[in-house]
Amino acid sequence: MFPSNFFKIGFIIAFLMTGQSVSGWAHTPSSFRQAVLRYAHRSAEGVLSGKTPKAPKILGLKGKWTVELKVFRAGKLAAEGGASVSDTLAKAIGDATAQAFDEKPDAGIPEPLKGTRFFITLSGAAGVRSGIIEYKGKALEAVGDVAAARVLTPGVIKKTIALQKNYLLAVMHPEYHGFYKKYDARTDRAEKRLRTIYTASSLFTLLKIQDYDRDRKVLKLINPITDFLSFMQVKEGENEGAFHYSLDPDTGAKEQKFVVGTASKTIFTLLELYKRTGEGRYFDSAVGAGKWLLKRVDEEGRVSPIVKLKEGKWVENRKFSFLYSGQVLSAISRLYGVTHNAALKETAGRVAARIRAQAEKDGFFAGDDFRPPNTISTSWAALSMLDYWYISQDPVYADAVFKCADQILLQQKKDPADLLTYGRFDTFYSSGNGWINEVMVEVYKLCSAQGRGSCGDYLDSILRTTRWLVQNVYTDANTFHLPNPEKARGGAIRNDLEENVRTDAVCHGVNSLVGVLQIAGRSAKLSAPELSWEDYRYQILG
Repeated sequence: MFPSNFFKIGFIIAFLMTGQSVSGWAHTPSSFRQAVLRYAHRSAEGVLSGKTPKAPKILGLKGKWTVELKVFRAGKLAAEGGASVSDTLAKAIGDATAQAFDEKPDAGIPEPLKGTRFFITLSGAAGVRSGIIEYKGKALEAVGDVAAARVLTPGVIKKTIALQKNYLLAVMHPEYHGFYKKYDARTDRAEKRLRTIYTASSLFTLLKIQDYDRDRKVLKLINPITDFLSFMQVKEGENEGAFHYSLDPDTGAKEQKFVVGTASKTIFTLLELYKRTGEGRYFDSAVGAGKWLLKRVDEEGRVSPIVKLKEGKWVENRKFSFLYSGQVLSAISRLYGVTHNAALKETAGRVAARIRAQAEKDGFFAGDDFRPPNTISTSWAALSMLDYWYISQDPVYADAVFKCADQILLQQKKDPADLLTYGRFDTFYSSGNGWINEVMVEVYKLCSAQGRGSCGDYLDSILRTTRWLVQNVYTDANTFHLPNPEKARGGAIRNDLEENVRTDAVCHGVNSLVGVLQIAGRSAKLSAPELSWEDYRYQILG
């Protein structure tokens, strides 16, 4: 991806780079982009044919221009060129195109422009850069190197869910039906190890999608995926009930490492399966995992998150983590809601008290032994105390949930003029933003149920994040620079610097999108319109 400060949305350049009057110019930013793309193509054809095309008047703007052109074919850079001139924009485009195709006139094939897609960046004296992505002959507004998402609607959300569902189904291991953690879209390489937590999370997400979009393919895969989860659960010994962290599919060897987060997130999925089917095997597996979790909590509510085999000995990690402690609290609270086992509620109370005390100490913007104060830790504090509130009905925990949520809201980027960041939080990653959005949906539900007055703030935040998540999904429009667009399609883009997809990012994003449709329905809309040329000119001139 390109650096986060590489582009600023809005075609400031169309006026800033010229001192001349543009009164009467009826063009829009969209038509301006289209003119730039069309002339770049004509200039490339002119370089190859030896004929110089005539430039449209809109590109006769004079100023100090810099134009960069990259031409992609099948995910590979076929040609590139750049030019900086104190002349017209058309001259800069022509020079950049000439450099690209003069250095490599045939671009490697007899028809050098066939099957290519142009990516163009423009900047002028003000140093503001704007980008254009070519897609099916259209000049799309670029945000970094993805197509801008200025309009959010229920239809857009549903299309994104469908794309991401297909991504999950495509990356599932054909034999074990497990899921890996990460796919590197830049190199077209995926991790081999299959991880229990990402398998459980993927199934959880597929079940959520099934709630509103029945798919026979998914129904047929539930048993094979749950078979993998069962295969990874320890059946006897001191770690009975826990789940092996990962599996090497080449050797069949299970990793001798057990993490409370793996057991907790798998409990989430098992309880969803039990709720839908009533099958005792899911209940029994969840209860077994819950028993192991109880052994990971001490009398003061401190969670020991990891135990692994090292040099023949079991080694534990006892660092405090809101993420791990929150996962445990949520899991045993949800499990108590089904089993009504007193030991689960008593243990949950100890963990909840510790989480709340630490969160309050941090001013409800939480940090721990793993991370300084941040929205991810705070969101886990919020969700886990929310889950505990459901079984305790203690108002002190509901209040703590909203105090955490309000701190999270303060970390959101809210400037619609900067589409690259608009809607995300202090984390740059799609996995973190998807997770926070998933949590905020649950916070909104509780807020509405209690009739609190600030619920609209949560919904507004959710819609902003949803727009950002939708924008940061690989689609046909923004995979022009990847070697395997089909495999990347539907994956959640890691961030604007990394071209990889984490499976949990897809899961959290989709869970939140499904939640948005549930809480907002037809009102799940947001618009970040481009300024009209007249408004923009007024803004610049004052």
